Amino acid sequence: MSLLHAVVDNEASEREKEAFLKFIETHPEIRKEYEEIRQLKLLLARKFPKKRAPEHLRQQVFQKIDAINANDSEAGRYDSLKIHENRILKPFYPYISPAIRYATAAAVVLIITFFTILSLDRIIQTQSGTGDDFIENLAAQYYMTTGGLYIEPLFKTDSPTEAENFLISQYNMDISVPGIKGAQFAGLVMVEFLDGFETPMLEYIQPDLSETIYLFVFDLDEVSSNTVLERHNEAVKTCIQKHDFYVTETDSFHSVSWLWDNIWYTAVSSHNGYDLASLIEPLNYSP
Repeated sequence: MSLLHAVVDNEASEREKEAFLKFIETHPEIRKEYEEIRQLKLLLARKFPKKRAPEHLRQQVFQKIDAINANDSEAGRYDSLKIHENRILKPFYPYISPAIRYATAAAVVLIITFFTILSLDRIIQTQSGTGDDFIENLAAQYYMTTGGLYIEPLFKTDSPTEAENFLISQYNMDISVPGIKGAQFAGLVMVEFLDGFETPMLEYIQPDLSETIYLFVFDLDEVSSNTVLERHNEAVKTCIQKHDFYVTETDSFHSVSWLWDNIWYTAVSSHNGYDLASLIEPLNYSP
């Protein structure tokens, strides 16, 4: 139970996570609670994606903090004089007033933030926010939407070669299916990544960890011809050589992207991005 939230929040070590997942195999009541909390976290992340606070709100918060610090400094000097004049005062009394001010300020900030989010909600939804249509962000959002669960493949096979031949014959996509350490290749799913835009998703399972890894593949010619879809700017700059990769964080989930020939790969799982990159054999990365 002490590890449950650490595992859900991806803050446990791989050793702790492995031990926890093995433990819940024989403790269904703990497994049920783990699944419920995990699903709740995924739903909340999907429903309320992180947004950078507006600059004017950030400045207001910083100004409030500076004012509180200045007041506390003055209050500290005043309290010291009172203690010196009246030894009867309790030792903790000088700290009560600052604590109340901090609590009040925190409440004010939360209220301001809440109403600002309400007022900005329509604007955020209609803006063409930079990064909203990055492949990396959309891949992570898809993973969160499905809960990272195993999806029945369109073409089920444990043979990467068979999957490669299928993609060539059916979709004219010449790709390499990479090996992933500790994971079994399970086949491929055709995913509607955007309205009217489908792309293959390679699926890997880690039975020992009860985890699934999604690996999306994109033909760069098709990405270029799409007026909405784009790759993360820094990922494009970084991924030049065969072993180059880039890790992107979206709502606490990491995606790993790299480029082979004219194919763009983006992998997503519940693993830390660099741990995931170290599992992808051809990247030859060691954290």
